[in-house]
Amino acid sequence: MRMFHLDRPRGLVLLAAASLAAAATLLAADAWQTKPFPQWTDKDVAKLVGSSPWAHEVRVTPGRVPSAAGLPARHGGTMGDASNHGPMSADSGMRGAPDAGDPASHLERGGSDPLTEMGQTITVVVRWQSALPLRQAEVRAKYGSEAATSDQVKQQLAQDPNVYVVAVFGLPVSQAGIEFTRREALAQTTLSAKGKDPLRPLRVDVTPGSVSATGGRLADLYFTFPKNTPFAIADKEVDFSTTVDSTAVRSTFRLKDMMFGGSLSL
Repeated sequence: MRMFHLDRPRGLVLLAAASLAAAATLLAADAWQTKPFPQWTDKDVAKLVGSSPWAHEVRVTPGRVPSAAGLPARHGGTMGDASNHGPMSADSGMRGAPDAGDPASHLERGGSDPLTEMGQTITVVVRWQSALPLRQAEVRAKYGSEAATSDQVKQQLAQDPNVYVVAVFGLPVSQAGIEFTRREALAQTTLSAKGKDPLRPLRVDVTPGSVSATGGRLADLYFTFPKNTPFAIADKEVDFSTTVDSTAVRSTFRLKDMMFGGSLSL
């Protein structure tokens, strides 16, 4: 039987190419897929909470509910360089308030008043707060290198939220007051998958944010949903939808991209 062999130079070239391809794949992988969370850098955390399968940037138009043909782009619209939009607290329903110097503030990010003209498009961030990688990002940001050894961190991450929490950051809200915003959001928000009845929030928590030069207010809204009909990878996509003060926000989460540690993390 005749045997075929690669000549030595060509064999070395192929071996080198394979090694480079493997290295490129490793470099391209996101930190949350390759490193334990205490080893995440600030940049890793910023990417996870601002532009990842669990966090989408969505373009919205204040005061406008778009028609079906004019809905914002699915799958979170444009995903960009949003950074940490505030800590999440496991003992307060995964709520949190933005840091004073939070670059997620649209006044700070854009250097202009987002509410100068109603109808001007702005960016909000929709984030699946209750997912384990998001909770790990919080404790990594809060505790730094101590996150690896802190008993408090271990206890916090061991707690199962037993709910879904989805938040919208930097949303223009009515001057009618927080209670009005909360009631309106509670009535006009759903979390749904094809073939299943939509989930409606058990509660909505509102954290006031910046006040625009024209008196408009931005706020962060935290929506808590029951897990009475849990989502599964077979659902493929979950749609988040809310309308607050005539401003519609839509974002679609692809479940196959939300696998973490071998299981679906919501």
